[in-house]
Amino acid sequence: MPFHELAWEFALRFLRGDFKNAEPGKGRFRDFLKRAVYHLMVDYQWARRAQPRRIGEAGIEPAGDPWEPDLDCQFLASWRDQLLARARAALDQVLKRRRQPPSA
Repeated sequence: MPFHELAWEFALRFLRGDFKNAEPGKGRFRDFLKRAVYHLMVDYQWARRAQPRRIGEAGIEPAGDPWEPDLDCQFLASWRDQLLARARAALDQVLKRRRQPPSA
């Protein structure tokens, strides 16, 4: 569970009053927080197990590789060429601005 989700869930439960039975005389607040976070993570794991899984997550792999290496190479080459073209265009713009005399 990402930290921000854990923090939001803790805040929600706190505002809802789920921790109203906590007594200061029973122990340290740090131990209380650690236990609350532990239970949040356990609840998350149980909820995650209850959700239906996709075929890929269940361990069943496709028979062949769905990506052809040629297509990956073509994509990377095209991406690289576009990045270089944009960088060259940006560099040309900077050089043009430097060559122009400042306007008075």
